[in-house]
Amino acid sequence: MVEQAATLEQPISVPAKKAAAITVERWSRIRNISAFIVFAIVLAVYMLTAQPTVPFWDCGEFIACSYTLGVPHPPGAPLFVLWGRLFSLLPLGVSIAHKINWMSSLFNALAIGVLFLILARIINRWFGQVKNTTELFIALIGAASGAFLAAFGTTYWNNGLEAEVYGFAMLATTLIVYLALLWSERRKDPKVDRYVMLIAYLLYLGIGAHLTVMIMLPPVFLYFIIADKTKRKSPIFWLTWMLLFLVATEFNLFVENMLAGLVIFALAAMLSSKPTNRSILMTILGIWGLAQVVLLFKGTTIPGLLLKDYGFSGSDPSPLSALVQLVIIAIAFVSVWKRNVPREWKVGFFTLLLAIIAFSLNSYTIIRSKADPYVDENDPETLKAFRGYMDRSQYGQSMWVMLFHRKGSWASQFGTHERMGFWGFFRKQWANPEKIPYAFTLNGWLFFILGILGLGYAYYRNPKWGALLFFSTLIATIGLLVYLNFSDGTRGIHLEVRDRDYFYTPGFMFFGALMGLGFAALMTFIYRGAREVKAFLKRTGPLLFYTIAFGALVILFLVRQDHFYFLGAAALSIFLGMRCQKIKLEKGETKKANPSKSKLWIFVVAILSLLLPAISVATYWWQNDRSRNYIPYDYAYNILQSCDKNAILFTNGDNDTFPLWFLQAVEGIRTDVRIANLSLLNTNWYIKQLKNQMGVPIKLTDEQIDRLRPYPNPRGDGWIRVQDIMVRHIIENTPVKVVVDSSGDTIRYLDPPVYFAVTVDPKNKAEFDKYLQMEGLVYRVTTEPLGRRVEPNKMRHLLFDVYRFRGLNDTTIYKDENSLKLTQNYITSFLMLAYEYQKRGDTAAALETVERMLKVLPYNWRSNAYAANIYGWAGKWDKVDSLFEEGC
Repeated sequence: MVEQAATLEQPISVPAKKAAAITVERWSRIRNISAFIVFAIVLAVYMLTAQPTVPFWDCGEFIACSYTLGVPHPPGAPLFVLWGRLFSLLPLGVSIAHKINWMSSLFNALAIGVLFLILARIINRWFGQVKNTTELFIALIGAASGAFLAAFGTTYWNNGLEAEVYGFAMLATTLIVYLALLWSERRKDPKVDRYVMLIAYLLYLGIGAHLTVMIMLPPVFLYFIIADKTKRKSPIFWLTWMLLFLVATEFNLFVENMLAGLVIFALAAMLSSKPTNRSILMTILGIWGLAQVVLLFKGTTIPGLLLKDYGFSGSDPSPLSALVQLVIIAIAFVSVWKRNVPREWKVGFFTLLLAIIAFSLNSYTIIRSKADPYVDENDPETLKAFRGYMDRSQYGQSMWVMLFHRKGSWASQFGTHERMGFWGFFRKQWANPEKIPYAFTLNGWLFFILGILGLGYAYYRNPKWGALLFFSTLIATIGLLVYLNFSDGTRGIHLEVRDRDYFYTPGFMFFGALMGLGFAALMTFIYRGAREVKAFLKRTGPLLFYTIAFGALVILFLVRQDHFYFLGAAALSIFLGMRCQKIKLEKGETKKANPSKSKLWIFVVAILSLLLPAISVATYWWQNDRSRNYIPYDYAYNILQSCDKNAILFTNGDNDTFPLWFLQAVEGIRTDVRIANLSLLNTNWYIKQLKNQMGVPIKLTDEQIDRLRPYPNPRGDGWIRVQDIMVRHIIENTPVKVVVDSSGDTIRYLDPPVYFAVTVDPKNKAEFDKYLQMEGLVYRVTTEPLGRRVEPNKMRHLLFDVYRFRGLNDTTIYKDENSLKLTQNYITSFLMLAYEYQKRGDTAAALETVERMLKVLPYNWRSNAYAANIYGWAGKWDKVDSLFEEGC
């Protein structure tokens, strides 16, 4: 006789054995204490390795906005900003930047704590309820392994060290999954739908940190309709969640109609009540109709949002419109709450209401923008501007439109292409390839197979929970890959400017968790015996191995590398899948392992499960330890100090702008310098801010600024961009001051002085190239064509007396690609000064300059080669030999 595998969600029947009983209360207490221990360990590691000052990229902007309650780049992060402001006020004995970096550490660690609870709950269900110490050990070790693997994947770990928004997003994501599991376990509770409402609230609250949270909307919806037949057949549930989907697909539709839509939903709910309360309906419709008549005389209507365009575009919102909407919502709320409205309508109404309340956090953006804070990106003071802000319209076409115009090949996006290939990021998440060759992890396939095993076994024990994990992981990896559509630089669009692994943070987090489940599955196989393995392979094996085969063939097709490896993996997986279909389970068959040997092998797997995250910590510690990294702070400080008083400074992008904003807004350093970012100088709102709030000499009216457009270059060489127009306009309208020095010479210079950061692309300052004078990390714009000269006195003062170079020459501090790239600018400054002294025949000054460069900057073969040239010119051949021995 052939016995079928264990029914779905059936607890594992363990071999009869006397063991210490684990009660539900004891299990809950141990689980919660363990979750706190895991959280504390992760938090300690994050805080020990967190950056003490401002990091590069967006962090400087986020810290500046947190401290000043500003408006960061679209689509904003009001939840992060408000929490950041709170943390900036805490008396923690460290700098403000350090506090806000620690805030990210805290929320990332909290997400890991919740993830531990999720995994512990899943593994506990494999046994029905853990009943002895062995099952308890498997549950706790499996959950801890998955939590640590998620926490110490290099991408997730990095996000916990700096002021980034992903900590909030991951906490909301894990809470959503945890609530979904609670909902499943407590479906017989009459109040269970409160979990559905709370999930909707967290989905929309998460938008206030990062839009990544919204990727959980489809998996959770699919999970609900798979797990609950009544919801699957309920048109009201479908309608509610389709309305929730609007914010992810058509933001404008959601914003403009969310309150009106809620009113209509409430009316429909009351119409379905028994008996229908006609007096309340007539009251609501009467108020609506009266307001409509009044507003029609003003040439407006009331079909949409509380602050629709007619009320908040250049004028104050209509008080009547606001009052009508609020009165109707209040009446609808009371009516749905108190009246005999069917439960599914009531749940739908309050689900939408909670989502709107959560989304209302984004009103912070409009409110604060009205106050013109130091950082006010996009200036979203009107509803129209706010819609564009949330839609990220300044970045070009909608992401949904761009889906169908791939910016890179599938091979690049799925493969190992620099800066954007998914597999290239995935395969090095838990083992630093600089210390552990890819061969030891089978080029990352060891991680993949272990995660698939965990997913497969989770599905085998509980298909509904397994489906939630599958959909969540799928959309957080392949779904994001398709949606984000990164550029590989081969299709007329520049290669991504930095590694984009951080966008896959939720995917790597989920996969780390699945790997922990994979280890727990291996321990369960040992504990349960051969029959459990056979049952699992019989039911899940074909799908498991065919999935691996399909993955290998897809990667072979897209990436077209390691042909024999992928073909071999696909062939072996297909063969194993076919063999799994032939497994027979004989009635009463069991192979009881020797208890002592079973526990020994469970212990071995447990050690391996904790060893893998330990390897990640050990191999990535030096790379992820930023506790002594002051490079971004010092670089920003040095740029600002290069400028004379009241200067106008043109900067290029994120790393020569956001840290400077931080120093000015938070540290109060060189607030007199007006920073004009060239990327933002293509937008009308930013030009107006420079003119109206910073006093940059712009003679255009606001209407003229709104009409600025790029136009073809008359010389036939590309386009004249708005930033090109404005750079020329600002320089031409900067007053020229004329003075006569003591020798009777006339000196002409711009007042205020105008500078370009050395990081500005040469083509963006080519028109003024012959008017530029190098002064450290900036070029001063002069009134006379000097031919890129160097001003040695100013340069020497900056390089010897002003600039900070903390940690640059310390080989125990890791420098990433971006830090090393910016270091090249220091090298250029030193060498330009040395060559200037060389031209003037000042050997001593040239040698002194080179020696300081070698002392304060990290080893670089180019700088050594140029230094050897200077030493050779000065006849210092022993120094030349020394540099060549070191390596030029």
